[in-house]
Amino acid sequence: MSRFFVSGYNSESSSEEEDLLSSSEEELVSSSEDDQDVSSDDSEFDNDDDSDSDSSDSDSDGRPTGPAYFLKKSVKKNAFMKGSDSESESEDEGRKVVKSAKDKLLDDMNQAIEAINVAKRSNTWTVVLSESDKLARYLVRAGQQNVNVPNSYIKCLAGLEDYINATQENEKSEKSLNAAEAKALNTTKQRVRKQIKEYQAQYDLFREQPDLFDREESVDVTPAKSVQQVEETLSNNGRVLSPVFATLKQIAETRGKKNIDKYEQIETLETLLSNNLNKGAFDLVSIYQMLLSIRFDASANQTFMPVELWKKNEADLNSLLEVLETHKSTYQLSELGSTTDDIDIEPTPNAEGVKVIFGSITSLIDRLDDEFTRSLQNTDPHSTDYVERLKDESSIYTLIVRAQSYIEDITPEQSKYSVEQLARIVVRRLEHIYYKPDQLIIANEAEAWKNIKGDSTIVSKNSAPAETIDGLSAFLKKHRNNVYGKYALLFSVYYYAVNNHYAKAKELFTNTPIYNGINHAESSLQVQYNRAIVQLGLSAFRNGAIEESHKILNEVVNSQRSKELLGQGFNSKYPNQATTLEKQKLLPFHQHINLELLDCVYMTSSLLIEIPILAAASTNAKENKRKSSIKSFKSKLEFHDRQFFTGPPESIKDHIVHASLALQKGDWAKSYELLSSIKIWKLVPDNDELLAMLKNQLQVEGLRTYIFTYKAIFSKLSVAKLSKIFSLENDKVASILEKMLESNEIGGAFDESKSFIYFSNTEPQRSRLQELAIVMNEKVGLLTEKNEKTSSNGYGKKQPQQQQQQQQQQKELLQEESSKFRYANVNANNDEFQATA
Repeated sequence: MSRFFVSGYNSESSSEEEDLLSSSEEELVSSSEDDQDVSSDDSEFDNDDDSDSDSSDSDSDGRPTGPAYFLKKSVKKNAFMKGSDSESESEDEGRKVVKSAKDKLLDDMNQAIEAINVAKRSNTWTVVLSESDKLARYLVRAGQQNVNVPNSYIKCLAGLEDYINATQENEKSEKSLNAAEAKALNTTKQRVRKQIKEYQAQYDLFREQPDLFDREESVDVTPAKSVQQVEETLSNNGRVLSPVFATLKQIAETRGKKNIDKYEQIETLETLLSNNLNKGAFDLVSIYQMLLSIRFDASANQTFMPVELWKKNEADLNSLLEVLETHKSTYQLSELGSTTDDIDIEPTPNAEGVKVIFGSITSLIDRLDDEFTRSLQNTDPHSTDYVERLKDESSIYTLIVRAQSYIEDITPEQSKYSVEQLARIVVRRLEHIYYKPDQLIIANEAEAWKNIKGDSTIVSKNSAPAETIDGLSAFLKKHRNNVYGKYALLFSVYYYAVNNHYAKAKELFTNTPIYNGINHAESSLQVQYNRAIVQLGLSAFRNGAIEESHKILNEVVNSQRSKELLGQGFNSKYPNQATTLEKQKLLPFHQHINLELLDCVYMTSSLLIEIPILAAASTNAKENKRKSSIKSFKSKLEFHDRQFFTGPPESIKDHIVHASLALQKGDWAKSYELLSSIKIWKLVPDNDELLAMLKNQLQVEGLRTYIFTYKAIFSKLSVAKLSKIFSLENDKVASILEKMLESNEIGGAFDESKSFIYFSNTEPQRSRLQELAIVMNEKVGLLTEKNEKTSSNGYGKKQPQQQQQQQQQQKELLQEESSKFRYANVNANNDEFQATA
């Protein structure tokens, strides 16, 4: 509302507006008094004319005008409560004081300190403990806001320490505290000691000069004092440490603490290293160990270690190995070493005069390799960044080989098969080469040994790839820890399978019953087991062992968990429920087995096996019992037949289904054309040999399907005609037909010259109704047998004991045979309770 519409406002009053604003409270007081008189004393207002006239006059005179007209009633009430004589003083007192976050934090800290001082005098240590926890939270906030620690806190720590000591002395003679207070006292003592150690410089200065802490400004410890402390750091035995070990000791004591700038520590250690390259081997080894550990700590909370830091660690690890190799006769770094009383004390020489420093090259390389894997896991595998990052694998493999050679030299002969550090580095080396073809292994080995002076006793320098795998695996199998032997076996199986040595891989796998307890092993071993059997199945397919390939791949492909079982991902239904640890156990993309190729191989094997069986089952009643095993593939064909519109094949499944339909008609050439047009076969090494094998299999199975389909129509068939239809030699066709006759798949015989085959249909020709009646009779018989067992409480007619034992043995043999290629149900919960053998 404009001031023009306010009652009592005119143009002349505008010059007096400031006076109205300054005296608004006085006017409000008079107005409030009149209003209160009017509202509280109605009888006086009605009966007394003088008071009426006075109140009306005061209302007209005391009503606020101008901007004061719009003041709220609460303001008017406050003005009434203040009084007219002390207006200026009331304004100053009522004004709200706004404090900064820093001042408010300091006030909160002072209140907590005061509460601690009051509580400690009354021996209520539970209150002291709770207030100390509150004060600790304030200190964390102070560090986040760059607020210096107040002097009152240092004084509180010193006073609290003295009071705790006095109370404990008193408790020795007189037990005055209950159990809760005594426990709180001990807890407070531990926390006070920890805080004193964190603020040791200020605490020591307070003990020397307590007057400095009486002022409000925080006492700052000058850098000169800090440098002096570093130079004069004392060891645990009271000795003065050298500048190198003083810095290392100071950094070591801060590891694991909060609010520590690790990158500043890395810079300090790098400067220390560059300034002391001419020092002794013990000094350099100590600096390298601390520097590598701090770099790993700096990236602990990140998804993966930055590439720049990773490459620095890789270069420093090579430098550390260079120092160790140079001083191998005097200093060694091993997990078999013993710790000393202080950081600067060298270990005692052994019988050969060698000082064995406690440390682990294997652990450092394990961590570096893990960071490399994590970086690959978090990089887009289809980008150029992944390819560039993958180039660093040759450098990490060279480092692994070099470390293995060094550890072999320093490990005593009698301890080689019992210490963990050598076995772990050998496993790392196998992990980098077992999945590669021979050409890549040869290139990696040549690059690794190029700059290594020594040699290896486990595997020599210029060994062939198979010799390298066999030598490393043989060493691990002899190790005391059986887990390493299991890894070695699975690595060997995978290597021979991927390099197309199927017979060797199968022999290794079946001769060792590793499949018996695989479901109780750790998840990484289970994943490796599944990868080995899948690669074994793919190798069997490339070598023409179609039935074995189908048997090996059956369970993995039909499990609907192929990604999870092979360590390549998680079930698509619950991908977000995977923990960080489970994600870290996934394999990098370049080690994955192509799941589309896996499905294609399995469906092609099913085609070659089940299409002839379907043809035989349609004309032979004896084959009806085998229909259950081919139900899955038959359902694909039935689904295709139910489609109204079927276009040309597009996906892998479409190509295989159309090829199956062509093979059912005996048209093997069209079936081969459809299968060979699948582009994924190009991913298989020796693609031409694979297609040639596939063509031969289609010819053979096409011939078998043709015989099963038309044996009831023809009384005899010419071998020459069959040879022409299926592009096979006469001897080959005759051999296939002889096998079918010997296995009783068909009935008939050859003539004397083996030019014709005569079919004999010994089975009576039945109609469809008769076949259904036979099937129904069999099912009724099974149902009757079950009812008889149920009526006798599950106890049927007992068989002879010898017959029962034979059946049990046969059942166990079948179960063992079927469980050989059963996949391992990967379960990360096994890792938590896994006990190494």
